Amino acid sequence: MRDSNVEWEIKNAESRIQFRTEVVAMRSAVIDKESFATVGWDDNYFKYCNFEGFSADIVLIASDFVNCSFKNVEWYGGLFNHTNFISCEFIDCQFMGASFPDSRFIECTLENCRFLKDSVGRECDFSRAVAYECRVKGCEGFMVGDNA
Repeated sequence: MRDSNVEWEIKNAESRIQFRTEVVAMRSAVIDKESFATVGWDDNYFKYCNFEGFSADIVLIASDFVNCSFKNVEWYGGLFNHTNFISCEFIDCQFMGASFPDSRFIECTLENCRFLKDSVGRECDFSRAVAYECRVKGCEGFMVGDNA
Protein backbone atom coordinates (compact mmCIF):
# COMPACT_ATOMS: atom_id res chain seq x y z
CA MET A 1 0.00 0.00 0.00
CA ARG A 2 2.79 2.39 0.85
CA ASP A 3 4.53 1.99 -2.52
CA SER A 4 1.35 2.85 -4.39
CA ASN A 5 0.97 6.04 -2.31
CA VAL A 6 4.54 7.08 -3.10
CA GLU A 7 4.01 6.29 -6.78
CA TRP A 8 0.80 8.36 -6.81
CA GLU A 9 2.58 11.30 -5.12
CA ILE A 10 5.40 11.19 -7.68
CA LYS A 11 2.95 11.13 -10.60
CA ASN A 12 0.92 13.95 -9.03
CA ALA A 13 4.08 16.04 -8.52
CA GLU A 14 5.16 15.38 -12.12
CA SER A 15 1.79 16.53 -13.44
CA ARG A 16 2.01 19.74 -11.37
CA ILE A 17 5.50 20.40 -12.71
CA GLN A 18 4.36 19.74 -16.27
CA PHE A 19 1.34 22.02 -15.82
CA ARG A 20 3.57 24.79 -14.43
CA THR A 21 5.95 24.49 -17.37
CA GLU A 22 3.10 24.81 -19.87
CA VAL A 23 1.72 27.93 -18.19
CA VAL A 24 4.94 29.82 -17.60
CA ALA A 25 6.27 30.60 -21.10
CA MET A 26 4.63 31.68 -24.34
CA ARG A 27 6.79 32.54 -27.31
CA SER A 28 5.83 33.82 -30.74
CA ALA A 29 2.12 33.35 -30.10
CA VAL A 30 -0.73 35.42 -31.47
CA ILE A 31 -3.34 36.20 -28.84
CA ASP A 32 -6.59 37.51 -30.29
CA LYS A 33 -10.27 37.34 -29.40
CA GLU A 34 -10.42 33.63 -30.33
CA SER A 35 -7.40 32.52 -28.24
CA PHE A 36 -7.67 35.09 -25.44
CA ALA A 37 -9.48 32.81 -22.96
CA THR A 38 -6.74 30.16 -23.13
CA VAL A 39 -4.00 32.44 -21.80
CA GLY A 40 -2.75 32.32 -18.21
CA TRP A 41 -2.17 35.98 -17.37
CA ASP A 42 -0.79 35.75 -13.83
CA ASP A 43 2.89 34.97 -13.26
CA ASN A 44 3.64 34.18 -16.87
CA TYR A 45 6.38 35.00 -19.39
CA PHE A 46 5.58 36.20 -22.92
CA LYS A 47 8.25 36.72 -25.57
CA TYR A 48 7.67 37.83 -29.19
CA CYS A 49 3.90 37.53 -28.72
CA ASN A 50 1.31 39.58 -30.58
CA PHE A 51 -1.79 40.66 -28.67
CA GLU A 52 -4.36 42.07 -31.04
CA GLY A 53 -7.99 42.97 -31.53
CA PHE A 54 -9.62 41.96 -28.26
CA SER A 55 -11.40 43.52 -25.30
CA ALA A 56 -10.57 42.32 -21.80
CA ASP A 57 -11.87 42.50 -18.27
CA ILE A 58 -8.96 41.01 -16.36
CA VAL A 59 -8.40 41.26 -12.65
CA LEU A 60 -4.70 40.41 -12.20
CA ILE A 61 -1.76 40.40 -14.59
CA ALA A 62 1.65 39.90 -12.97
CA SER A 63 3.78 38.75 -15.89
CA ASP A 64 6.75 39.66 -18.02
CA PHE A 65 6.29 40.78 -21.62
CA VAL A 66 9.42 40.95 -23.79
CA ASN A 67 9.38 42.15 -27.41
CA CYS A 68 5.60 41.83 -27.57
CA SER A 69 3.14 43.96 -29.49
CA PHE A 70 -0.29 45.11 -28.35
CA LYS A 71 -2.50 46.41 -31.17
CA ASN A 72 -6.13 47.51 -30.95
CA VAL A 73 -6.52 46.08 -27.45
CA GLU A 74 -9.06 47.40 -24.95
CA TRP A 75 -8.53 46.65 -21.25
CA TYR A 76 -11.20 47.55 -18.73
CA GLY A 77 -9.91 47.60 -15.18
CA GLY A 78 -7.09 45.20 -14.65
CA LEU A 79 -4.31 45.17 -12.13
CA PHE A 80 -0.91 44.98 -13.82
CA ASN A 81 0.99 44.34 -10.59
CA HIS A 82 4.80 44.34 -10.87
CA THR A 83 4.41 43.73 -14.60
CA ASN A 84 7.45 44.20 -16.82
CA PHE A 85 7.05 45.46 -20.37
CA ILE A 86 10.43 45.30 -22.08
CA SER A 87 10.84 46.48 -25.69
CA CYS A 88 7.09 46.21 -26.23
CA GLU A 89 4.93 48.10 -28.69
CA PHE A 90 1.47 49.48 -27.88
CA ILE A 91 -0.52 50.81 -30.85
CA ASP A 92 -4.12 52.08 -30.74
CA CYS A 93 -4.80 50.56 -27.32
CA GLN A 94 -7.21 51.73 -24.66
CA PHE A 95 -6.93 51.10 -20.92
CA MET A 96 -9.87 52.16 -18.73
CA GLY A 97 -9.33 52.34 -14.97
CA ALA A 98 -6.33 50.00 -15.16
CA SER A 99 -3.68 50.00 -12.43
CA PHE A 100 0.03 49.55 -13.06
CA PRO A 101 1.59 49.63 -9.55
CA ASP A 102 5.34 48.95 -9.54
CA SER A 103 5.26 48.12 -13.25
CA ARG A 104 8.14 48.84 -15.60
CA PHE A 105 8.01 50.07 -19.18
CA ILE A 106 11.54 49.67 -20.56
CA GLU A 107 12.34 50.82 -24.12
CA CYS A 108 8.68 50.58 -25.16
CA THR A 109 6.83 52.38 -27.93
CA LEU A 110 3.33 53.72 -27.27
CA GLU A 111 1.38 55.26 -30.16
CA ASN A 112 -2.19 56.57 -30.10
CA CYS A 113 -2.99 54.88 -26.79
CA ARG A 114 -5.47 56.16 -24.26
CA PHE A 115 -5.39 55.60 -20.50
CA LEU A 116 -8.84 56.72 -19.38
CA LYS A 117 -11.22 56.70 -16.43
CA ASP A 118 -13.49 53.70 -16.10
CA SER A 119 -17.29 53.90 -15.88
CA VAL A 120 -17.18 54.81 -12.15
CA GLY A 121 -14.58 57.56 -12.64
CA ARG A 122 -11.49 55.63 -11.51
CA GLU A 123 -8.42 56.84 -13.35
CA CYS A 124 -5.55 54.64 -14.45
CA ASP A 125 -3.04 54.33 -11.63
CA PHE A 126 0.70 54.38 -12.25
CA SER A 127 1.86 54.36 -8.59
CA ARG A 128 5.59 53.63 -8.43
CA ALA A 129 5.60 52.67 -12.13
CA VAL A 130 8.74 53.39 -14.12
CA ALA A 131 9.23 54.24 -17.79
CA TYR A 132 12.77 54.18 -19.17
CA GLU A 133 13.75 55.13 -22.72
CA CYS A 134 10.16 54.88 -23.99
CA ARG A 135 8.83 56.59 -27.10
CA VAL A 136 5.34 58.01 -26.55
CA LYS A 137 3.44 59.58 -29.44
CA GLY A 138 -0.18 60.73 -29.57
CA CYS A 139 -1.10 59.16 -26.22
CA GLU A 140 -3.48 60.38 -23.54
CA GLY A 141 -3.13 59.71 -19.81
CA PHE A 142 0.18 57.79 -19.77
CA MET A 143 1.47 59.35 -16.55
CA VAL A 144 4.84 57.66 -16.12
CA GLY A 145 8.38 59.02 -16.27
CA ASP A 146 8.75 62.10 -18.47
CA ASN A 147 5.02 61.96 -19.29
CA ALA A 148 3.87 62.51 -15.68
